[in-house]
Amino acid sequence: MTASTPAPTTELHRWTRQTFEHMTELGAFTDTPVELVDGYILTMSPQSSRHALAIRRIESELRQRFSQGYKVRSQMPLALDDYSEPEPDVAVVAGHMDDFRDQHPSTAWLVVEVAYSSADRDQGLKKRLYARNHIPEYWIVNLELGCLEVYRQPRDGDYSQRRILRPGDDVELPQLFGHHIAVERLLP
Repeated sequence: MTASTPAPTTELHRWTRQTFEHMTELGAFTDTPVELVDGYILTMSPQSSRHALAIRRIESELRQRFSQGYKVRSQMPLALDDYSEPEPDVAVVAGHMDDFRDQHPSTAWLVVEVAYSSADRDQGLKKRLYARNHIPEYWIVNLELGCLEVYRQPRDGDYSQRRILRPGDDVELPQLFGHHIAVERLLP
C-alpha cells in the first residue's frame, strides 16, 4: 500500500430493534446467545456456576422486596430504544406478567448485571446505555472484585452517582423506602 492508496475501511451495519426481533423470530440466532446494544449484535458471555448463583441470589432478594405491581425478570429483553434490546441478568420492571405478552418492557426501575469476564462491557457500553435510557438505578455485581457497584442519577448519558459497596455494607432500595439488602447476600 502506498501513501496515495486509501486505507481500507470497514463499515459496520447497525441493526434496528425491529429487524433484530424479526431475525430472532426467524431463528437466526439459535446457536449463540446474543443481545442488541446500540444497533450492534453482541455475543453474551457464558455463565460460570458463580455467575449463575449470583443471578439466583439477586433474584431471590429482589423478589422478597418487590411484589405487587413489579416483576423481577431474569435474562429477559428490555426494549430500550430503536437500536437496543439488552438482556440484563436481572431487571425490576413495573407492571404485571401479562403486560409484556405483546412487547418487552421499555424501561426498568433497576437493572443488575453480574460481571466477571464482562466487566469492561458492563462498566462502559452497558452503563452508558442504561443511563441514556433513564434507568434510575444500575448495579454491577463484580465477581472479580467481590463488590457491588451502584450507579444512580442518570444524567447526560452517564450516571452522576457511583458507590462501591462491599460485604458488611447494605444497599438501599430507593424505590422502597426503608428497604435494604446486605451486599454479602448478593455475592456467591
